[in-house]
Amino acid sequence: MAIEKSKYIISGIDDLKNGRIPFNPIGISEGTAAEDYHLRKISEGTLNYHRLISEKVIYDSLLAYIIDAYFVDSGTAEYFTNNIYCNSTLIGNDYMHKIYI
Repeated sequence: MAIEKSKYIISGIDDLKNGRIPFNPIGISEGTAAEDYHLRKISEGTLNYHRLISEKVIYDSLLAYIIDAYFVDSGTAEYFTNNIYCNSTLIGNDYMHKIYI
């Protein structure tokens, strides 16, 4: 999940499951394992998030405050934070790391 560092309002995926934060500021890449997980385990099949199509759209959406957070699998999250978005920090469990910008 990605969010601007100054807005550290999310501690992990359980915040969504427990209704602590709304779904609408969340972005998920369409057709990914993260989207499948969200649909099965969190939203019970409801498309109540922003479906994103590319890394550029994801990053631009975060910077423009269209989304506050981005769900991503741990391998992709580690690559993003180590090589592309180096001003990011990972949080959450291994299955669904989150990126904070």
